[in-house]
Amino acid sequence: MANHPVTGVLNSIGTWTSRPAAFLILLAYAILWLILERQSLDWHGAATLFTWAMTLFIHSNIS
Repeated sequence: MANHPVTGVLNSIGTWTSRPAAFLILLAYAILWLILERQSLDWHGAATLFTWAMTLFIHSNIS
């Protein structure tokens, strides 16, 4: 199973998302959401951003 082609792709994605650039992308996404669609950024939207941020924090601590 370790030689499966999808495993390599997922490992590469995991490596890239644990870098500081991923946090900058999250920040840019949140800012653009505030600018372009402020009305839809309710509790559900904030929870989505928080979940994404926590996933990045957890992943960066593991890597």
